[in-house]
Amino acid sequence: MKLDELKQAWQDEVKVVEGQPDLSGAIDALERETDKIDRQVKLRDFIEIAIALIMVPFWIWRMNDAVHPMELAGLIDLTLVCLFIPYKLIMAKKVKASKLNSVRSFLVVKKRKIEGQIKLLGSIVNWYLLPIALGLIMLRAGHNMGKVDPVTVDLASLLYFAGGVALCLLVYFLTKREVKTKLQPVLDKLNKRLAQLPQE
Repeated sequence: MKLDELKQAWQDEVKVVEGQPDLSGAIDALERETDKIDRQVKLRDFIEIAIALIMVPFWIWRMNDAVHPMELAGLIDLTLVCLFIPYKLIMAKKVKASKLNSVRSFLVVKKRKIEGQIKLLGSIVNWYLLPIALGLIMLRAGHNMGKVDPVTVDLASLLYFAGGVALCLLVYFLTKREVKTKLQPVLDKLNKRLAQLPQE
């Protein structure tokens, strides 16, 4: 059953039940909001996956020039992270759909998609920021250890680490803001509408 047919079925159900509030307009608005989020997620995932897959051969190529085992460990870590990111992003979009063809099941699927994105972004430190930061730290520290005087910390290294920390914090706070301002309000609306629909 197509989405238009689902919405028409819902509107027919509303007309039959006396006193039932007309939620078709609210459901249309929710559909537009969730579709917009879906498009943004697809674009974000495409960019992230493309960058990750492009970086894999670069990190592997850099392994030939590693001057210290720690630098090699950092390159291996970054390669594995770049392979894991596409898997994580793709799995976050997989949602088990109900076999029932109704407006309620349609909204439940939308709700699960939003919840999946909130869960994904809520754990971004564990699967994204920390592994990348760890790999970059090992890469730079290992490269410095391969030098004649590994104890000396030059200005470039300090700027490298400071820039990395700043970038991680920026990504973290932008992610938190996206969840709070975009995803959570839509999830709250979905929960409200689902509460108004009869159980199946």
